[in-house]
Amino acid sequence: MTDFEPRKLPRQERSRATYEAMLEACARLLREEGYETLTTTGVAERAGVGIGTLYEFFPNKESIVAALIEQRIGRLVTDATAQLDASLEIPNLEQAADFLIRGLVGLLLSDRELYRVVLFDVPFSNRLPAMQRAIAELFALARTSGERAGERVSLPDLDADTWLIARMLYQAILEIAFAEPGAPDTETLTRELVRLALRMMRQSE
Repeated sequence: MTDFEPRKLPRQERSRATYEAMLEACARLLREEGYETLTTTGVAERAGVGIGTLYEFFPNKESIVAALIEQRIGRLVTDATAQLDASLEIPNLEQAADFLIRGLVGLLLSDRELYRVVLFDVPFSNRLPAMQRAIAELFALARTSGERAGERVSLPDLDADTWLIARMLYQAILEIAFAEPGAPDTETLTRELVRLALRMMRQSE
């Protein structure tokens, strides 16, 4: 079984800088060349460290990628949470939904190539505890948001409705951010997703 855990975590400022440099080098290589061609040697060279230094921290390329995913997906969840909290402060439901959905699409587009590789090309990403935790947190936030939205939305079965809406939006936002050539443009898709989401949230019994 592949070991996804780092051998050690940095404790001193110098080792933290080295660790971060290796993660950033990994991110750059994933954007530029993809996952299949990634090697520990390539990461070490791009980070400007010796291969022995890399192996002090990571046993293999999978563990480097796993650490990068934990870092970047953690940031993504933090930013998505802030976006959601801000949207709930907007009194107008249409504006709130537009702000939220555009913001979530924008978060993925901000580093589109890296997220594309992480989400679709890394074969073990969905098995990582960090990824499973992040998705669970996002769906739990959707449930909390349904409660906080109160009378602005019509969700007769809060648990089931938020479960379904959150998963449909999650998949739709991924499809928009990583749309293939020939798909409608991002603006059109985002606008239509906002419209459809509002219809779902306002549906009466």
